[in-house]
Amino acid sequence: MKQKFHGLLPVLMAAAGLLGLGGVLANEIANVRRGARATAEHDLASRAALVRDSLARPLERSDFAAVYAIAEACENDGLRLSIFGREGRGRVFDSRLGCVENGFLFASEQTGEFTIRLGIPEDSVYAAAERGRLGLILAGFTGAAGLMLVFLSMRRVRARLRELEAIQRAESFRKTFIADVSHEIKTPLTGILGTVELLEKEDHLGKEERARLLEMLKTEANALNSLAQGILNLAKLEHSREKHLTMESVDLGQTAQSAVERMSTRARAAGVDLSLAPDTRPAIVSANAAQIEEALVNLIDNAIRHSRSPKVELAVHGKSVSVEDWGVGLSADDQSHVFERFWRADPARAADTGGSGLGLAIVKEIVRINGASIALDSTPGKGCRFTIRFR
Repeated sequence: MKQKFHGLLPVLMAAAGLLGLGGVLANEIANVRRGARATAEHDLASRAALVRDSLARPLERSDFAAVYAIAEACENDGLRLSIFGREGRGRVFDSRLGCVENGFLFASEQTGEFTIRLGIPEDSVYAAAERGRLGLILAGFTGAAGLMLVFLSMRRVRARLRELEAIQRAESFRKTFIADVSHEIKTPLTGILGTVELLEKEDHLGKEERARLLEMLKTEANALNSLAQGILNLAKLEHSREKHLTMESVDLGQTAQSAVERMSTRARAAGVDLSLAPDTRPAIVSANAAQIEEALVNLIDNAIRHSRSPKVELAVHGKSVSVEDWGVGLSADDQSHVFERFWRADPARAADTGGSGLGLAIVKEIVRINGASIALDSTPGKGCRFTIRFR
C-alpha cells in the first residue's frame, strides 16, 4: 500500500502542478479579456470623438454624401456607425442596417441634435483572449509543456496590450498638448487680429489712441512669440533624449552668477532685488552648462513674474542650487501641478504678468536630461524655494 502511494505521488504532484497552471492561465485569460475590453473602450471613445467632429458640418448641412463616405471609412476599420436624432426621430442612419446590436461594444457622442454611435464587434475585441482559451484546451492534452507555452504566449499578449496602452497614453497626451497649444495661441492671436481690424477701420484715431493700440499689438505679438519659443525649446529638449547630450564640468557658483547677471535688468524693471547669497559654497558637477543656466533663468523669471516678492535670491551649497522668493507661495494642490505644461496657479493674474506657462515645464525637462532632480518647498503667504540637486 505504501509503495503504491509512493508510486502515485509523482503523478499526484504533476496533476496538482497542472491544475495550478490551469488556474493561473484561467486568471491570465480573464485579465486579458478585461484589458482588451478596457483598451477597446478607450480606443472606441477616442475614435467616436473624431467621427463626431468629422460629421458635425455634414449633418448640419444634411450632406449625406459626406456621411456615407465617413461611414465607409469606419466600415473599412471594422466599425459600425449609427446616427440617431432627438425628439423621437429615432435612427436616421446605420452602416449595418438590419444587423442586430447585440454582440457590439458601443461609444456615443453628441453633436447638435444628433447622437453618434460607433460600435465594434465584441468578437474582434476578445479575439486574443479566445485564442488563449483555445490554447488552454490544447494544453490539457499536451501536458505541462503545452501549458507553459500558452503561459508564455499569454505573457506576450499582455506585453502587447501594455504597448498598446502606452501608445494610447502617448496619443492622448498628443491630443491634449495640441488642444492646450491651440487654446494658448487663441488668446494673443485674437488680440492681434482685433487690434489690427480696429486700426484698419478707424480712420480718425488720435495719436494717443493709435499709440495705445500699437502697444497692445506689440504686447500680444510678444506673448505669441514667447509661446512659440517655449514650444520650440520643449521640442528641442524632447529631441535631446534621443541623442547624446554633451556634458562638461560646471561650476555651479559661476553658472548661478551668470544667471543673476542675465536677469538683473529684468528684475530692476520689476522692482525686485535679485541677488546671489554671499555664503555660496559651490561645487563642480557634470552637466550641460548652457542648459543649467537656462533652467535658473526660467526659475528667476517665474519668481519675478508671479511671486509678488520684493526680492529673489539664488544660493549654491555643494551640488545643489536654489532659487527662493518671499512672495505669495503655493498651496499643496498647486504644488502638485506646478511643473505641468501651460498650467498657471492663477490664470487671471497670469494674463497680467505674461509668460507662456511653459517655463517650469522646460526647467523640469532640463533637470531630467541632466541627471539631476528638482524639489519645491512652499508655504502659502511665505514664498517658494526651488532646489536643483546634482548627483
